[in-house]
Amino acid sequence: MIAVAKNLISDKLNQGPPTTKDMIVQHPGNSYIYEQSNFLMCVPACLNMILKRRNLTTYPQAEIACQLGLVIPPELIVKYPGARTSADEEDWGVHPQSDRTTIEGFLRKKGIPLVFKYIGAREVPPDSIIDFLSDNLQQDNDIIVGYNYAKVFKEGKNVGHVNLIKSVNTLIETVELLDPEHTETKTVLLKDLMRGVLDKRDGFWVFGESNRRIISTYI
Repeated sequence: MIAVAKNLISDKLNQGPPTTKDMIVQHPGNSYIYEQSNFLMCVPACLNMILKRRNLTTYPQAEIACQLGLVIPPELIVKYPGARTSADEEDWGVHPQSDRTTIEGFLRKKGIPLVFKYIGAREVPPDSIIDFLSDNLQQDNDIIVGYNYAKVFKEGKNVGHVNLIKSVNTLIETVELLDPEHTETKTVLLKDLMRGVLDKRDGFWVFGESNRRIISTYI
């Protein structure tokens, strides 16, 4: 046993310091299967990618959106008769904040065997955000992040958007985002992502199985 332990220590020392590749954290389970979002349907597309990854039934994006309080421009009411309308572009999209349009309500109504927890960006200490993301990915939890697009990418409109977090690099503190509007992932600095999250006063939407812990408490 002593010889085995010495060999393990020797092997570890010979490996040298960790590289950026060594510090990439992602789900231990299945990977995401990409789904393109329709107009105003970024949240439903992200939800469907979570369901696909977990081999669960998916639903039409419009059906999910209407159950989550979809608001659309007036000219689209014929296409989405169950939605509310507004001429203000900032109102467009889903609004899963009221008692009738919550994520929890959607999961319950459809009998989806997942638990959900929303964690506001300010609920986690700034120096613990990368640990929060890493720990939940290692638990095989899914994380949707909401942010102001222009604040993160320094281009485009100041509009709310959501992506799935595919992986994080804990060494250089970057986040790989899966955007339902683009087939290729984007990697951003954590500090840039948080600038957009805080500007939108948003946070992280975490999904997991009932036997898996959603980690949200850091001191």
